Amino acid sequence: MKKQAIHLCVYNKNVGDNALNLAIDSMLEPHFHLKHMGLLGNKFGVHEVRELRATDVVIFGGGGLIHSYSPSNTWKRTGTMWNIRLQDLASIPNPIVLYGVGFNHFYGEPGPTQQMKLFFDTLIDKGALISLRNDGSKKRLVQHFPHLASHLQTIPDPGFFFRPKPARWRRPHAILQIAADRPQYRFKNKPRNLFRFIRKIRPLIKHELVVVPHTADDAKLYQTKHFNVGDHMAYPFKPEVDATKKIIGLYAGAEFSISMRGHSQICSIGNNTPTFTISTHPKTHGLMEECGLQEYCYDYGSENQDQGYHKFEHFLSHLDEYRTRLKKLNSEFDACIANFNQQVIR
Repeated sequence: MKKQAIHLCVYNKNVGDNALNLAIDSMLEPHFHLKHMGLLGNKFGVHEVRELRATDVVIFGGGGLIHSYSPSNTWKRTGTMWNIRLQDLASIPNPIVLYGVGFNHFYGEPGPTQQMKLFFDTLIDKGALISLRNDGSKKRLVQHFPHLASHLQTIPDPGFFFRPKPARWRRPHAILQIAADRPQYRFKNKPRNLFRFIRKIRPLIKHELVVVPHTADDAKLYQTKHFNVGDHMAYPFKPEVDATKKIIGLYAGAEFSISMRGHSQICSIGNNTPTFTISTHPKTHGLMEECGLQEYCYDYGSENQDQGYHKFEHFLSHLDEYRTRLKKLNSEFDACIANFNQQVIR
């Protein structure tokens, strides 16, 4: 008989979170009756806490749900999107699973709050199954909270396992995804320098370039008069879950992608599509390192554009080898996530 589970997640907000939550659902549905409970704007009052207490299993994640900042101080209870009072968290009687969550911390941001430490300590006291995704999140988090090291495990991001049928554009295509949130950290409020780099490498791309936004911030940037990346086709922003299969299918059918977001990297790698990373966030560089693909990562903050150009040339000349490496990598990921899912089921 299936157990009841509540899945705390973010749906219908961005493409990448939709994909990873759909993957979690598909992997766990054979074993659980899953009910979704939203995180954004949820105050976790009496009604929500009652529901969490009544279910057999609580699953939090995946996605970058652990932050070192809080918009308008709205996550002050735990320092995470699960903005529940700690005494209410402690009162949940049944198992809790953190499913491949990420620590979304930019260099230069304030460190995590004391409440986040108390949040993790509460989960540890309850014997929760705590997993972080393979983008260096554990390494970065234990720098702030060393005592957590033995309580955290790393698993492949669940977004790797959303694998729809490849979709073709009108002719062979490549995908470009530029991240637009918090530009003060990503490119020191100077996105035009990034656009200049894209225009510099554009002649090397012999395929139709399709620009795909993952978030509302991305879509807004792509529509500004400053957005100039050379010849391209624009894909509309579609945050609804129903559109996710087609969008990720475009990744699966692409010759390659150029990624700034972890979501774009994951949707590519999980579908054996080579991705060139322009890293403006520790998690994107961390993911390429953990996947052994750092040679295809241009660190925008520490490398100049000539270095980035040469790395992109190297990337284009090794696409076949890259695909072979991805197939082996995904085989290893499949075995790892199968093991973790068995832990969840137990």
